[in-house]
Parts: sequence; C-alpha cells; structure tokens
Amino acid sequence: MRLRAEVLIAETPYVYGIPFRCEQELEVDGATLHPDFTFEGAGGKELCLEFCSTMDDPAYIEDRKCKRDAYESAGIVERGNIIHLYASGNDRDAMHVDGVVRTLVTPKL
Repeated sequence: MRLRAEVLIAETPYVYGIPFRCEQELEVDGATLHPDFTFEGAGGKELCLEFCSTMDDPAYIEDRKCKRDAYESAGIVERGNIIHLYASGNDRDAMHVDGVVRTLVTPKL
C-alpha cells in the first residue's frame, strides 16, 4: 500500500473480518495486473477493488483509463468483478469506504 488512503481502505475489511490481499499479481489472458485489493468472492471468484486517487490530475486520469481498458480486456469489469473507488486526492474522499465495503464488497463474498 503506497497511499495513506489505501491504509484507511484496508482497515475497513479488516474491521469486518474480511480477508484480502494487496496488489496481488493476477495473470489473465497473458496480461499481468495488480489490483490494489483482491477479495475471494462467492464460489472462489476473485473480486478486485481499485482505489483511484488524484482524479483531478489529467495525466493520472489517462493512466487510469489505460489500466481500466486492460482490466476490461481481461474480463475484469465494473458491476462484475471489480469496484473502482474514486477520489480527488484528499482523505475525506476515503471516508465513504465503509459504505462501499458494506454495500458493494460484502454482498459478493
């Protein structure tokens, strides 16, 4: 975990007793991906969470688009097996993580 917000994000599943891995290497159709967080979902299906910070930086946004395209090419798609959590680079954006874990992560586990 490289960002303070990622540490805050990691604390939430820990509090709920949800096991997770950070930046686990995933090999999918020849692509190597490293989602910020990976959970083992129902039936052993992987569920990924990507924290997208500094969404007010155009260069960062372009990088995220490329990464999102790589995920989609590998079959890792929003509303399926990945959740993207967006922020503009300040800690208060990470405060809604608890709701994301409870409403989007937990039901898929």
